[in-house]
Amino acid sequence: MAGQHYDSGNVEVAIDGENLLVTYTMEGDWVLNATHLFVGECSERPANKSGNPKIGHFPYAATHAQGTTSYTYSIPIASLPNCLCIAAHAEVSGPSGNETAWGAGLPYGGNSWAMYFEYCLDQCGS
Repeated sequence: MAGQHYDSGNVEVAIDGENLLVTYTMEGDWVLNATHLFVGECSERPANKSGNPKIGHFPYAATHAQGTTSYTYSIPIASLPNCLCIAAHAEVSGPSGNETAWGAGLPYGGNSWAMYFEYCLDQCGS
């Protein structure tokens, strides 16, 4: 979700062998400029005292070339708890201009519209 109002794409989670894959895929005229990802214990989500996300402290981040519409992070499953939280943030550009985007889910906390979702590795039956 970009700018709180636009369906700009999807965040997909999959398991490939020994890795958790988190893929950002944009739709329509939306493109990725940068991505930031937290995957881990829910209690360890980076936040300030007010509960707002500290995106600069997310352990995975990338800046993308102009026109990028898809990007995948690969994270070793061995480094993860069985049930975890995923906060997928992006800086995107589209028909409405530059926007902040989040993978839709539960409120992150604080007074921002940031979101995260929960995921359990054993949901996939692997």
